[in-house]
Amino acid sequence: MARIYSVDNKNLQVELKPCESNFDKILTLAPRQSNKAEVKLLITQTMDASEIKFKIGFNSIKATSNFDFLKKRKNKNAIWSNLISYKWKMASR
Repeated sequence: MARIYSVDNKNLQVELKPCESNFDKILTLAPRQSNKAEVKLLITQTMDASEIKFKIGFNSIKATSNFDFLKKRKNKNAIWSNLISYKWKMASR
């Protein structure tokens, strides 16, 4: 199953809600139309750094019907964000 969003850093993963983990989503956008989505990321507990750099990818599939979508969903065509840098203060040990 193709995931809608992905990240390029092995220390991060996209949090999936139970219903989203079982179904792909068909989204139709007209020219100059946009869509907003909240994407929650999980950081691995073993990561020992105060900064992380990553990109978020939107896996786009051009389909003209539900059947076409099901046939093409294995071929990822990701659209990647610019590099994102996130810093935080580490807790004292």
